[in-house]
Amino acid sequence: MKDDKHCDVFGTPLKVGDYVIYAANLDRSAILKVAVILELRSIPKGWGTPPIAYKVSTRTAERSMTRDPKTREWDNYEWKLQKKGSPITLEFTERMVKVNPKVIPKALRDLLKEEP
Repeated sequence: MKDDKHCDVFGTPLKVGDYVIYAANLDRSAILKVAVILELRSIPKGWGTPPIAYKVSTRTAERSMTRDPKTREWDNYEWKLQKKGSPITLEFTERMVKVNPKVIPKALRDLLKEEP
C-alpha cells in the first residue's frame, strides 16, 4: 500500500526519521511526548471509514519530574525513554505535529537515536 496518508494534524507528510510531538496523558494530567519515527505502515481494516489504519512505530521520550536529593524538592526535570527505547506503535497521525529537529535539544535527539 502507498503510504501517502501518513500526515500530521496540519497535513504535513511524515517519513521515517522525522521528529514528532504528540499529546498523551500521565495519570490525570495532559503531557507532550517527543518521538522519532522508526517505521510507517498502512494496514487494511476491512471495516469502517477510512478503510485503512495508519500506524507509526516510534522511539518516544517523555519529560519526567525527579526529586532533588539535596533539596528534597520535586523540581528537577529530565527526559527519559519510554519502554527503555523499545519501539512504540501509535495510531492517529492526525494527533501528531511534525517538528524541525533544530527545535529539539541535541541531548534529546541523541537520546532518541539510542538503540535499546
